[in-house]
Amino acid sequence: MQRKFNDAFESQKIDVVFDIGGKKLYADKLRFTLASTTFESMFSDRWSYKNDEIPIKDYSFNDFKGCLLFIYSDKSNLNDGNIMAMLDMAEFY
Repeated sequence: MQRKFNDAFESQKIDVVFDIGGKKLYADKLRFTLASTTFESMFSDRWSYKNDEIPIKDYSFNDFKGCLLFIYSDKSNLNDGNIMAMLDMAEFY
């Protein structure tokens, strides 16, 4: 099962797109709504971009990809260069 989630993360067979500085990350809404009430709200009727690409402006592509990878696989790649961004995302999302 975990491998399927990892494969889904790497594929483009999804229903939500995050845009980070023009680079795209593809994901599935179900996984994110189960992981986070913030993501659940983002995909609800309350947010204007519930079906569009979601812009991510406060984090780098690699940092946000690390967050998504953690949601999909429960694995993290923490290091001195990304730990503050990861902590910030963990609190925000």
